[in-house]
Amino acid sequence: MCWPSLTNAQVGMVQGVVRDAATTAPLQDVDVFICGTGGCQSATTGVAGSYAFSPPAGTYYAFTRNSIGYTNEIHGDLLCPGQCQAYIAETSGTPIVVVSGQQVTVNFALDRGAVISGTVTAGGTPLAGVTVRAVGITTSSPFVAAEAQTDSAGAYSIRGLPTGRYYAATANDLGFVDEIYDNVPCLGWCSENDFEATATPIDVALGATAADRDFALEGGGRITGTVTDAATSSPVDDVCVVVVTVVGGVLRFAGYDCADGSGTYEVGMLPTGTYYLAIDPFTTRHIPEMYDDIPCHGYSCILELPGATPIQVSVGATTTGRDFVLNLGGAIRGVVRDAMTSDPLGWVGLSVFSRDGDSVAWVGYAETDASGEYLVAGLPGGTYYAIAERDRYRDEIFDDIQCPAEQCTLADLLTLGTPIAVTAGGVVTSGIDFSLRGDIPPGAPRELRATVGGYNVSLSWSPPYSGASATGYVIEAGLTPGTTIVSLASTTTSYVASGVAPGRYYVRVRAVNAYGTGPASEEREVVVSANGSAPPGAPERVTGWMSGQRLTLTWADAPEGGTPSSYVVEAGSATGVTNIAVLPVGTRALTYIPVPAGFYFVRVRAVNAAGSSPPSTEILLNSGFVAAPPEAPWGLEYAVAGSSVTLTWHAPASGAPTRYLIRAGSAPRLSNLAQLDTGSAATTAVVGGVPPGTYYVRVHAVNALGASVASNEVVVVVP
Repeated sequence: MCWPSLTNAQVGMVQGVVRDAATTAPLQDVDVFICGTGGCQSATTGVAGSYAFSPPAGTYYAFTRNSIGYTNEIHGDLLCPGQCQAYIAETSGTPIVVVSGQQVTVNFALDRGAVISGTVTAGGTPLAGVTVRAVGITTSSPFVAAEAQTDSAGAYSIRGLPTGRYYAATANDLGFVDEIYDNVPCLGWCSENDFEATATPIDVALGATAADRDFALEGGGRITGTVTDAATSSPVDDVCVVVVTVVGGVLRFAGYDCADGSGTYEVGMLPTGTYYLAIDPFTTRHIPEMYDDIPCHGYSCILELPGATPIQVSVGATTTGRDFVLNLGGAIRGVVRDAMTSDPLGWVGLSVFSRDGDSVAWVGYAETDASGEYLVAGLPGGTYYAIAERDRYRDEIFDDIQCPAEQCTLADLLTLGTPIAVTAGGVVTSGIDFSLRGDIPPGAPRELRATVGGYNVSLSWSPPYSGASATGYVIEAGLTPGTTIVSLASTTTSYVASGVAPGRYYVRVRAVNAYGTGPASEEREVVVSANGSAPPGAPERVTGWMSGQRLTLTWADAPEGGTPSSYVVEAGSATGVTNIAVLPVGTRALTYIPVPAGFYFVRVRAVNAAGSSPPSTEILLNSGFVAAPPEAPWGLEYAVAGSSVTLTWHAPASGAPTRYLIRAGSAPRLSNLAQLDTGSAATTAVVGGVPPGTYYVRVHAVNALGASVASNEVVVVVP
């Protein structure tokens, strides 16, 4: 960001000093960032530890970054888990108000960070150029706190870490199997989401060194083979090979390589284990297969790999002779144009499918180039159908069949379309052309926000992803859900309704263009109180992080409701309980020291003169890494058949749940309609006899210490 040239009377000054928190000595070579609506600028401290900016009047946020071994902070005493980020500073930091002609002092006191050090070797030989990452865990996700590369002696030293618990992992391109400390091999890239379940933690404290965290990497196992044409025995060099394995019942990608001019491929860096191979169906003109000689189609070549012949691999050994002999497939070729202008359309997705009873099998895919041309190759001989799809256009099934809605349904795919005969052996079926129509209404607007203040309702939203481009919008408001008593027009993606009478309103937005009015956005409930304001919405993106006994808790304001004037942080010993603490907070962050050892269920409410918001989504904090309830289940999904609802989810990575609780409410995060104990560790539940209605459903995992925070919430509609 470059600030415009302004006179001294038009700018203010932000200056300060960065010091060592323990000794107060000035710190040189620390980068200080100041960010506002126009972006960020940085300055590096000199020998006196000082820095200075001359920004235009406005509101700013500041934070530090350094490579001299100290922790980093956002102004407002917020410790950064890893590298400080501008968006977190602007969401949760203490604002710096700059007035023209005036000076603001913002000082930082940084702690000398902890160090994790060790060596990386292979067969006793030091490995240079290996990256070692230190990964921590917040309540929302893992984060890379810092990293370092090994030197010629294989030594590394990761510096500047706040007190806390970390996991270390290597990353190399030298042909060795990467590992998570201590001696946990990875499939390709070490996944940060696997650390808690499989790795040995490294606990560190400020100013101390956790030494001898060493890695002894092994040369990976390898799978090699050739790919040849069945008819000519010539090498095939336009094909790539995918390698996967199964871990805990989940398919995991393990490696990938493309055949060279001699048709040879080689996938390395594989830990000892059982693997499966397939030809990548989107890289070849030949009919793809799973090893050994098992035909497959489209995405099934990847998703159905556990049905292929298993291949045993050992570290340091090469498994040879895993060869593919492929038959040349048929192909479909055509051109896609705009139906109204006849201009060629690039980036159109062309999918080829077959019909099998009441299901559709996807067998090929390609995208058009800038000239609108496409080629879907590698098809076995047979009868197929084709569909063209592109944003802002109506889906079309060959030949010139527009789906009744903008996007085709399964029923459309099963009943519409002209059959396309394909002959294998390199025969190309040409002339499969499409003319897509863009004369359609826009899709639904997204991310509708509604805030209230001074009897004004401020609305904003994002344009639709689908449909033709919008030329305007219609705002609808009613006194009950789905009704309309007033319609307002807007040519932009925002609108301010002034002088709104106290009451409860239900608001939605539709996009408009020359071809009609699109579907409604998500509806927002807007409450205007007697004083012209409204209670805030529930805070979002609540994230907690423990650095020893220091809690850093941050959150963001909701996109609807009144503007918060303060916040309340609630803590309890169980989910939904507030029996430990109720803490008033003036900003969108809380630093609390010391947090006694234990586990805590924490949520945040926003407050203003009109009232308090509902609670935020709950998080579980663990101080001292004590035994605790499980983490939340994840990936909750549902299916409805009549009055029967089937729920499925994934078990948490840690906490060993023995059963699950299912809770359902009439609104988000409520449990006023049903609370069911499955009594089982199974991750599927079938609930029968459900009355018609709309249900907001969550799942909690339970062990001997209690229930977890909630899973993701799904909205289940039973007709």
